[in-house]
Amino acid sequence: MAKKPQDSHDFLTDVASMRQMVADIHKHIYTQIADIGHRAAFKEKTEENTKKRSVYIDDEAENLFFKQLAKFPNVGRLGEESLENFDEMGKHYLVLSDIIDGTDLLQRGLSNWCSAIVVVNNKTQQIVASYVGVDGARFYYATDQDRQSFSVPLNTMSSQNTPNPRILKVNDKVKSLSDASICIYTQKGGHLLDFISRFGKDSAFAKWLEHNTNEKKLSKFRFYNFAGNPMMARLAGGDGIDLVCDLRGVQKPHDILPGVIIARKAGAVFGAADREHEYTDSELYEMLRDPAKGIGYILASTKELYKDAQNILHG
Repeated sequence: MAKKPQDSHDFLTDVASMRQMVADIHKHIYTQIADIGHRAAFKEKTEENTKKRSVYIDDEAENLFFKQLAKFPNVGRLGEESLENFDEMGKHYLVLSDIIDGTDLLQRGLSNWCSAIVVVNNKTQQIVASYVGVDGARFYYATDQDRQSFSVPLNTMSSQNTPNPRILKVNDKVKSLSDASICIYTQKGGHLLDFISRFGKDSAFAKWLEHNTNEKKLSKFRFYNFAGNPMMARLAGGDGIDLVCDLRGVQKPHDILPGVIIARKAGAVFGAADREHEYTDSELYEMLRDPAKGIGYILASTKELYKDAQNILHG
């Protein structure tokens, strides 16, 4: 009896297939860099009509991923390199992806880059699946098949030797900013300048730091300037990260929502940075429908930490 063809929903929520696809693309990326050389792989080009700038290896990875989805005509495909392809937005399913999330990190030989993918059912206005494959580490995922989120090794899973998925759970013991390990998006010059301007010596955050340092209350507090999907995935697993935020609203949906969706199913709280407000499922869907718009946010492992951070960091 012939095997029944896999429909688009089954394919998009097939964790083993999606993990294998991401693992294969990562291998292809490194092969391409080795074959054509580092300079050629990261060479920028500008489209004549749109003046949009892109990097060769980003385009290569996105096109390779999109080819795997092309057999499903009801699946729209948007990537970081193709956010303005509005013809794709109205299809039954929409896949928003950033296959090399952290191109500058890959270019510099740093490991904190990933492939980030989120799948939306436009007819039901629901998020179907979310995937974050951190290079050389783990494959994090959440689908509409389960209430929880999970992770497996990215590069060792096979049909012959499938490891048991690890159930993700945030560290729910951290209730205050003084006990937290936090990640704030400040990687580029303008972002860092905004951070310095926002948190000058008279800011609430600076005064909080000074007071708590003098009182020796910050022995557990750590500050990192990596943010986005890889750190959110680690937050989801309770792996040393308690809070991730972008107070300026520079990052776009593909930069954060794959990690956010996984973290929320692990118990995290995702809310606005400029006011105390937890985003709803419908608001997440609307964010995905506007893929070029930046989002100011705080993702925290507990509700108490979110409120404390929102008060101190925005105040």
